[in-house]
Amino acid sequence: MSGSWLAHSLPTAALQLPASALAAAAGGLAHAGYRLARAGIRQAPSEALFLAGAGLPLAAGAALRGRAGLVALLALPFLAALAVRALLACGALLWPSRPRSLAVALGALALAPGLVAGLRAWPAGLAAWSELAGGAPGAASAGLPRLLAGDPAAELVPAISARAAPGSRIWWHGTPHSRVEEMRRQGRLRADLLWAEGPEDADLAFWRFRPDERDREYRIWSAFGTERPVEGVFVDEVPVAMLYARAGAWR
Repeated sequence: MSGSWLAHSLPTAALQLPASALAAAAGGLAHAGYRLARAGIRQAPSEALFLAGAGLPLAAGAALRGRAGLVALLALPFLAALAVRALLACGALLWPSRPRSLAVALGALALAPGLVAGLRAWPAGLAAWSELAGGAPGAASAGLPRLLAGDPAAELVPAISARAAPGSRIWWHGTPHSRVEEMRRQGRLRADLLWAEGPEDADLAFWRFRPDERDREYRIWSAFGTERPVEGVFVDEVPVAMLYARAGAWR
């Protein structure tokens, strides 16, 4: 399924959760709504509180932009609790003699796709997208961020320290100078590798993929005379970050 139209019609947070987890959460909301409609708000005030706790952040996340995903995350504890209760209710309805066993099995089915996706995307887990977005390839085609957060530069530091020529100057796109110095103090980055202000005066260039800053990658290609990276961070073959090197700077 192509994620293009979904990517522009659903909150970003929804496109990061596995479809099975979303189905469990939707079942929890429906179950709470049914209980509230049946008992009334005076008899079931807890149902109203749970629905408000889950629904208000989701509504705010759908209406806002920029930090919408962070706002929607506030609904997750309520959605998880409602989903668990709905699974227990399903277990009692479908297998009255062993309701908890069936609920555990249903819960495992709901969580398994997320676990598999997390293992596949490790260590760049925040670059993973759900089936609704078409995975990482579908999200990239839809123009969604390839990495919502995280530190892809840290994933390339071991290779840089092992293979960069002595005294190489490195341009770290999207990485604060303080973060580079922290990795140096930790002994992860070689002490002889220097900071460069731009690709024009660099021997190595780290590029964190951002569609709105592709001109900076073009600067690397022009300065280095190549479009071929020497290392990269990928999720499902989708590039998240790339490392370019001048001739002789990579051993």
